[in-house]
Amino acid sequence: MRRASMGWAALFGAALAGCGSRVELPPPLLPLTPTPDAEFRANAPPPAAEPALRVHDVRSTELENGMTTLVVEQPELPLVTLVYVNRAARDDGAPRNAGLAELTARMLNEGTRLENGEVLRQLRISGEPPGWSVGSAGTAIAITTLASGVEKAAWLLARLVQHPVFEADSLESARVAQSQQLFSRSLGISSQLNELALEGLYGPDHPLALPFKTFGRNLRFFSGHQVRSFYSRQYGPRDSALIAVGAVQADAVFTLARRHFGAWSPAQGQVPAEPAPPAVVPRGDRNIQIGAIAADASDASLVVALPCAGLSDPDALAFDLIAMLIGGLTVSRSAAALRHDTGISYGVHAACYQRRTAGKFLIELSADLDRAGESLEKILTEIERIKSSPVTLAELEAAKMRYLGQTAAAVSSTPGLAGALADLYLNALPLDHLATLERRVRALSAEQLQRAAARYFDAQIGVAVYGPPRLLHDQLVSLGDVQWSMLKTTK
Repeated sequence: MRRASMGWAALFGAALAGCGSRVELPPPLLPLTPTPDAEFRANAPPPAAEPALRVHDVRSTELENGMTTLVVEQPELPLVTLVYVNRAARDDGAPRNAGLAELTARMLNEGTRLENGEVLRQLRISGEPPGWSVGSAGTAIAITTLASGVEKAAWLLARLVQHPVFEADSLESARVAQSQQLFSRSLGISSQLNELALEGLYGPDHPLALPFKTFGRNLRFFSGHQVRSFYSRQYGPRDSALIAVGAVQADAVFTLARRHFGAWSPAQGQVPAEPAPPAVVPRGDRNIQIGAIAADASDASLVVALPCAGLSDPDALAFDLIAMLIGGLTVSRSAAALRHDTGISYGVHAACYQRRTAGKFLIELSADLDRAGESLEKILTEIERIKSSPVTLAELEAAKMRYLGQTAAAVSSTPGLAGALADLYLNALPLDHLATLERRVRALSAEQLQRAAARYFDAQIGVAVYGPPRLLHDQLVSLGDVQWSMLKTTK
């Protein structure tokens, strides 16, 4: 960064020198013509309006087979997003089964049997396949279409989840696709550092820290029988919901749900138990384990991992603001310390990634190689500061505004709001969670944030670093025990 600054200074100086040898231009003709926007520039712009998180009412009903239907009518938007969500279709937390829920979800669109026995593959609507995601809370499959395509979209989702054809070729195709995605993710430096930092925090076998190699190993041995068994146990209406957001009427969606999902029989399985939150291990006095990946890099990449509150914890919302304060704003505490004050790092990102019962707080940054240890030291200082004293009112208000603004932007589209409702259902949160969010955010005090940070951040810390050992080792060893390894992949 400093070399780049010197280069620009040299160029700027050369430009000034060149300007000195130019012939002077004649003076402009007078009188000058006033610019059309002169009156506008004389007036100060109006103050920015505070973000208002307005969420339409959620209407709901339950079919006789136990399936839930959630609808948000947004007639002002021309699109509709439909999402099928299943909170039972997730891994059970055992390392040996990690990845089975995702493999099963991938196979749903590898083959779908119609009423006449014909098998269709790779179903699409308007040329687009359904989007799907599998997480710790369950599975979601989404389709966005014009309002005129809602009937077809509901039919497509129903066929996918109720009539899959689990064939050997389909299994191999889904296995290859998932393996390629795992391999691509494993090559990412950020993914590897996150994994290494979480392993230092929770240990290698906890569900919050399962390494890529576990998923890759399991994927090679999952059989068609395991997939079919998982589907028959975990897919059914009882723990599922159909969500519709956009230019629809709730009563019409309820009718579609009964028509396409009403005859679906409940599955025999049950929702897997949520893994218990990891034990919070007291950190002690600067006893930090640092996992390091040796590489010839021009910058040092670092990740710091700490525990944070899960979605069911009263402190969950506080950690969203704590993340803003530490590394979610251009003027956040870490940005001020590492970018504006010292120029060590271009920027810092922090976030609390929350499951229902537990969360993981990750701080990510890049830094100059010769000051990586100093950057880690400053991050640790900010962690101590956030839990030892209340933040200022100005900091707190800025964090609240930014958080509410980001949330409002995220739910302003039909896919964004449908995804937010899917998260609510999967995590068993109340339907008024979004409607009450702004009030709950504005009610948070600096003292509440301090108590939440003190409750979770007084624990073991996992740190991961990427860069050349010859330049980094001596900087890091003064902060904790450093264990070096090489970059790894799933293959």
